[in-house]
Amino acid sequence: MKKINIVGGGLRSANQMTLEAISIIRSSSFVLVWGGLIEGITEILNDINPNWKDISSFYLNNADDTVNYQILNKKVIEAVREFDNLSIIVYGHPKVGVTFSQNIQELINLSKIEADVICYPGISSFDTMLIDKSLDPLEEGTCLVDANRLILYDLNMDTSLNYFIYHVCSIGVRQTDFVSPHETTKSLYLKEKLKKHYSLDHPLELLLSPTSNNSLLKITHGTINDLEEILKNVSFSSTLFIPAKLPSIDRVNVEFYNDLIT
Repeated sequence: MKKINIVGGGLRSANQMTLEAISIIRSSSFVLVWGGLIEGITEILNDINPNWKDISSFYLNNADDTVNYQILNKKVIEAVREFDNLSIIVYGHPKVGVTFSQNIQELINLSKIEADVICYPGISSFDTMLIDKSLDPLEEGTCLVDANRLILYDLNMDTSLNYFIYHVCSIGVRQTDFVSPHETTKSLYLKEKLKKHYSLDHPLELLLSPTSNNSLLKITHGTINDLEEILKNVSFSSTLFIPAKLPSIDRVNVEFYNDLIT
């Protein structure tokens, strides 16, 4: 039985990988890196397992996203067929907004290859944004959602929750654009969706957590009404944060509240 390890590489640098991840990589037959060379990853890999290859360059700017993933999938299958214990290092956490990770198990099943696919966590953008915002996600409640899914299915939004809206760089866009996403993302769709739930003066923030040891947190402040202007600052790694509103008094479960205070 072959083994495929999908390893979270962290966000700011390879030092954010867990000790478990380092151990898994060290024992692998071969290592693929996807999502760009995380700061410091070259030095770590050359030290613990020099049998590695970066496949990020196959994810082309201004190409059809589906075609990009088809090419990456082919590279993975080639490596899986050749090596019995393959590790794939992905940016951040393998289960937080990483389409590539989500596709690998299905890809293996379709290829009829007998292999165990195991994910190993890494520090994600969500982790770093909680620090950036000094936010406990349980205190007011928090929702993570993809911008395109939010709009496509017209999902209900509970404004008493905090929202982190991912992939605002590619609203309604099929082509990959990680160089100038502000020119292609269709922000009006998101603005019209948010207007159904919030007043135009409700605050929001465009967040970009540090992605290297030398970069700084970037926050663009504004309101729902300013969304199109705010998204002129969007990058491929930006997330939109919408803070919670206090729920109205009529939503309070009085019986439950009385039990809590007695």
